[in-house]
Amino acid sequence: MQKLLADNFQQNPGVKLAITTEEIKQLTPDVKVSRGFATVTPAKGAATTTRYTLVKVRKGDHWEISQMNEREAPPLNAYAKLAALEWLVGNVARQERKSNRPVQNQLGGRQNFLVRTIHVQGNETTTDGWEIIGWDPVRQQIRSWIFDSNGGFGETIWVNNGDDWLIRASNVLPDGSRSTAENVLTKVDDNKFTWDRKIERSMANRSLRWIRLKSNEWRGVNKEGVPP
Repeated sequence: MQKLLADNFQQNPGVKLAITTEEIKQLTPDVKVSRGFATVTPAKGAATTTRYTLVKVRKGDHWEISQMNEREAPPLNAYAKLAALEWLVGNVARQERKSNRPVQNQLGGRQNFLVRTIHVQGNETTTDGWEIIGWDPVRQQIRSWIFDSNGGFGETIWVNNGDDWLIRASNVLPDGSRSTAENVLTKVDDNKFTWDRKIERSMANRSLRWIRLKSNEWRGVNKEGVPP
């Protein structure tokens, strides 16, 4: 495969190849399937996009391509990139917390963005938050931008691995300090997922220890906030 691609690039100077992985599924410990899109942009002319399915098998300590299928695909748009997260659309609530309102997840901007509205009720304060999730065509990845009613803001990148989404966040808190977080979002079924979080807060030039929070389980609810 490497030689084939190298020969192709040599024969077509200036051509660019962009690979977008849509999903990776582990079928068995020794077999996994990945699906996605390949976009070829020549030095002159229009880009073409194909959809691929790749089967890899484990051989000793490495993976080898066992089978690859490719077919024509329409040009990708932002909505097509977010389709892998469409199961999040709707209202969800944390099972062990009944005081907080359900998180609202809605498609917006002609379905090119996923907008999350969050309301957190603390012991003495209330915080509202908004997260806009979208496709970044420059970085070729899903990202999000977060804002809260206290003046904090941040951004994240989303990386998919089968049913898991690794979400890396970088935030600026209202007092000017910074924090980073790694979240693992795991789909259980169409109405249920788990959220595992690790947070690191940095104040000035010192960094506090990692704080690992308990996995929080969420379940889909209806408009009244009641589980189906």
